[in-house]
Amino acid sequence: MRLVSSWLSNPDHWYKRLLNALPWKSEEGMMFGKPYKTRRQIVLLSMTEKGLTYDYGQSQIKAAPYPKLLDPIIQEIISHSPTINSCLVNYYPDGLAKMGYHSDDESELGENPTILSLSLGATRKLKFKHRLTHEVIDVNLTAGSLLTMEGSTQHHWKHSIPEQRKVEKGRISLTFRTIQI
Repeated sequence: MRLVSSWLSNPDHWYKRLLNALPWKSEEGMMFGKPYKTRRQIVLLSMTEKGLTYDYGQSQIKAAPYPKLLDPIIQEIISHSPTINSCLVNYYPDGLAKMGYHSDDESELGENPTILSLSLGATRKLKFKHRLTHEVIDVNLTAGSLLTMEGSTQHHWKHSIPEQRKVEKGRISLTFRTIQI
């Protein structure tokens, strides 16, 4: 794991633009026999001509083409990791929106996936929990920060965005990855 605190300049500008430019959708499904709808909203963006889908948990989402307004960010991301072909974008409207512990270890991401996560908006805590020792590491993701998870990170650690009731502003995370086609 590697965190660069001020990777993107003017993150508030990007937050406002993306908030209104993307087709956000809450996840819906069944859990313990009851329907649910997440407070967190998502959209999968494709940087390739081929149609991409991403299966995780009990969900499958189909990628939309990325908006050209993201070109400057995407070109910089690809310069660091040339195989990146998609971006799962998460919108957390406030501190009540959360994501439970998970690893990005789906087979279509490959053996040792590289995930680059760019944060916009409110500062949120990301918790890493080691699968064997249960050690917990907290990382504050500030606006404009870029977190890189690579190598065996997904094999040994789970991560989550916990509820933070005192956070009133929203957060967008752009999680760039390579989906095997």
